[in-house]
Amino acid sequence: MIVSEVEFFQQVTLRICGSLDIERALHDTFRYVSRYLPVDEVSYTRFDATMGAVLWVASASSQGGHDFGLAPMSLPEGLSQWLKRDISKADFYVMNRPEESPLSRAIIDFRKMPAQS
Repeated sequence: MIVSEVEFFQQVTLRICGSLDIERALHDTFRYVSRYLPVDEVSYTRFDATMGAVLWVASASSQGGHDFGLAPMSLPEGLSQWLKRDISKADFYVMNRPEESPLSRAIIDFRKMPAQS
């Protein structure tokens, strides 16, 4: 199925903003995105530079959504500094090659997920 870039981003925006229930909003977003892109999970996190931690808000996969209630994920100092210096200035961060990302490795450890590429 082919969809224009504009239509894709409009539909993703509608799904992310479509519910005050973050689990439902992310699961709706996951289901839509997975029709067009290979995706295992959609996550909503926030980096808190003062804590040097990533706060997990929620995530969704094919099994549904999960509210993490701002669970803090502590980071190694080097990774925390990288996030403060580089990533915190960006509006978002996409991991196209999670196997190459130090942040991805920290997430895999924190979430106790199997390592995949």
